[in-house]
Amino acid sequence: MKSILWVIICLFTFTVLAEGLVPNFPLTRKDNGSVFPTHRELNSLDSEQIFVFNFTKTTCKPCKKEIPELILLSKTNPKMKLALVFMGDPDREVEATIASLGVPPDVIVLLDRLEISFNRLGFTGVPHTFVTGKDKLIKARLEGYTDENMSLLKSILKK
Repeated sequence: MKSILWVIICLFTFTVLAEGLVPNFPLTRKDNGSVFPTHRELNSLDSEQIFVFNFTKTTCKPCKKEIPELILLSKTNPKMKLALVFMGDPDREVEATIASLGVPPDVIVLLDRLEISFNRLGFTGVPHTFVTGKDKLIKARLEGYTDENMSLLKSILKK
């Protein structure tokens, strides 16, 4: 029975990704421990806004270089909402990392304690960034921290 359920979940996940839609899955808000319902949050965007989900870990050195750049982009581009999603990290390590990087209160800090994002979004490592909007379509999928990825994100913001 468990294997049948697993196959159904996998097929649903891959179907959603094949259509280019962000799957609806809950993450936990670091600030208050409440559930962050992905689709409801995306529905609240204006049609011109974009939502950037940056999946990260506290032990990832490239992530720690990328996060300040993403914060700067979100400060200079009012149509960008930024969420940092920490994958499987203990709360105290997340707190230390966001403090050391100077993450401002307007950046949404989320926790994926069970690391379900890897399977739901079909990626295997961090940093990994997804850009989406109110339509829930994945507009960009940026793997790793590279100059090319940052340039692509900047060009998306200019549209």
